[in-house]
Amino acid sequence: MNMPIHPAPHGKLVAIGGAEDKDLDTHILRRVFDCAATPDPRVGVITTASSIPDDVFAVYRNVFERLGASEVLDIRIRERADAANPALVEMIEKSDVIFISGGDQMRLTHIFGGSAALTAIRKRYEDGAVIAGTSAGAACQSTTMVYGGNAIDSLRKGAVRMSGGLRADRRGDHRHAFPRTRAILAPDGGGCHEPGIPRRGDRRRCSGPFRR
Repeated sequence: MNMPIHPAPHGKLVAIGGAEDKDLDTHILRRVFDCAATPDPRVGVITTASSIPDDVFAVYRNVFERLGASEVLDIRIRERADAANPALVEMIEKSDVIFISGGDQMRLTHIFGGSAALTAIRKRYEDGAVIAGTSAGAACQSTTMVYGGNAIDSLRKGAVRMSGGLRADRRGDHRHAFPRTRAILAPDGGGCHEPGIPRRGDRRRCSGPFRR
């Protein structure tokens, strides 16, 4: 009998381009919240990428508490050693929604790569948790991460990935995104069958022979 080597995950990945509304209708964050399997989920917030983690956590705690979270956990992983801290790993294991804030995405790869915390995040995703991230927290979910610069030097592969085959470029039309995105898609032929598609607003723009 043919069996997959890796079982299909039961969780959901949510990648947000950034600058989501946190004050008024919070439509995007409400959608993240509603993806949880329970009506009053425990939300873990990871602010590793941010240079102002206290401020960022306070904002998201306020939003998720208003949305009805049973608890909002401050998973304060700032250094490599923190990613091996059993207390912080346990907080990940207890979270129904794990939300990764924006900031410097290279901090995420350096701190989480190969860590117990990353293993716990992947395990929660496999078991049914929602893994959501905005800006840098979205970019780190992909197999190939675009982190800046031009199409030649802007790719990082596999450091914190949670989804095979996903490509993410959070910069939209800015900073030479189109050549960078073509560089990502080129090894696989490009086109709309690949999920590495730049976004502008709510529109998808596709390149290659399958554009539409």
